[in-house]
Amino acid sequence: MRTRCARYNHQTRNNMNSTVESASVICAIMDAQMTDEEFDAAIARNKLLHDCKTKGFRRLQTLGPHAGGVGIKPKAQIVRVDAFEFANMGAKLVNEGKTTITAWANQCGRNPGDLRYYCDKFGIELVRKMNPDIDHDKIYEKARRLINSNGIRMNPTALRCGVSVTFLRTLFHSRGRVYNQKTIKLEKA
Repeated sequence: MRTRCARYNHQTRNNMNSTVESASVICAIMDAQMTDEEFDAAIARNKLLHDCKTKGFRRLQTLGPHAGGVGIKPKAQIVRVDAFEFANMGAKLVNEGKTTITAWANQCGRNPGDLRYYCDKFGIELVRKMNPDIDHDKIYEKARRLINSNGIRMNPTALRCGVSVTFLRTLFHSRGRVYNQKTIKLEKA
């Protein structure tokens, strides 16, 4: 039976002939620090780590959280419905305040834009709420002044107002205005 150092040297000799001397020094240090069982366990851990880094984590992901895959979330149950039922049930739940557009779309395995699209397509009313905590008038005036007077584009304006570009576009649309990026002005829709 070979010692740990002999096994390690045999493994490294094939790959790295120039480091055999340094490997023997490392093995001498390891012999003083570890037992054979600990050494074999360390080699197995390193093999698993090497395989995971080179081959990916697909095998561990298939095992799931209860079979050793730490931090892997199980897939959510997806509700499979046709487009009309998706829009009808989603609009009802969102309008009653029981869920959000994003949560319902994720539950059905779709995008939030799909709910808006199908509600518009089938003529189903979907309440699109704007955040009541934000003073829309104040933000509108500030954004209009920054764009029309100062000639600042949409992204920097949104940053200065503390809102998103989508929020600004929706706000302008609700006021009957659109942003013209060529002239950098707000114009009537």
